[in-house]
Amino acid sequence: MLDFSSQRVGLPLAILVEGEPVRVLIMQSTLANELRLAGRWTQAEAEELAARMRAERGVPTQGAPIRGSDLINRGRPTLELAVVLQPGDEFFDQPSVTLERDNKELRFGPIASFEVESAFEVVDRDQGVSIGYKVVDAPAYRQFTRNAGRRSVGVFVAEELVEILTFEGEMPGAGVLTGGEDGLSDAEFAELWKHFAPLREGR
Repeated sequence: MLDFSSQRVGLPLAILVEGEPVRVLIMQSTLANELRLAGRWTQAEAEELAARMRAERGVPTQGAPIRGSDLINRGRPTLELAVVLQPGDEFFDQPSVTLERDNKELRFGPIASFEVESAFEVVDRDQGVSIGYKVVDAPAYRQFTRNAGRRSVGVFVAEELVEILTFEGEMPGAGVLTGGEDGLSDAEFAELWKHFAPLREGR
């Protein structure tokens, strides 16, 4: 938790239990291994929340949706990145998201959410039409890609896994959603394009 919090001082943080946001706060300093949740809960509500957290301790989430982006960002569309975990990795037994893909279980590490500043069509002769994007927090994006090294990374948009890619090194605060080796189908492109509509409309 110390490493996680030290990289996010001054940024919004959403705390989720069973996939639902229960508190949104601004990180004022680094955290140790304990966190006190303060809120206007009744005794019964506090006890229920504590019981839910105890029940979830150490239990991997199975296909848990990515929630809270609309609460921790400022109204812009987002995309999320998460490293694909391997046995022996930290968080392998407590992944943020677990999905089935091609008859294989994929476990993802902590999810990094990025506000998208702009989105645009990218026409590639081989892969067809993709969607390029530029994020608001370029330094955080560069840090994530640098830390990921050559690990496989899942890219999520609107709670759906769009592709799994490998960064060749530190990337600038921009990228392209290609859909992976098979590219984006017309339906997939339309859904992604719809997600980024507020940016395309200049809002």
